[in-house]
Amino acid sequence: MINIELLVKRCCAPCHAANFILSRVTKQLNLTYSLKPIDSDSSLLRQYKQKVPVIRVNGEEIACLKIRESEVREKLISLINKP
Repeated sequence: MINIELLVKRCCAPCHAANFILSRVTKQLNLTYSLKPIDSDSSLLRQYKQKVPVIRVNGEEIACLKIRESEVREKLISLINKP
């Protein structure tokens, strides 16, 4: 099982773009993801304030700041095919 999270902040244009990209990629790969706002979690806000948007898979960061659709797709496909 792959657990995909998109960490975002409110009023963050790159976060909205990342949400669009991740939505499209996960739909193509028949996966789901959760949107995790960091604004109300002081620990996450300290850790990721300058890095969002961040995509985490099973707790591990696979992309941050500048989210590129092709890179996200490749990384997710490699995780799906990982034995």
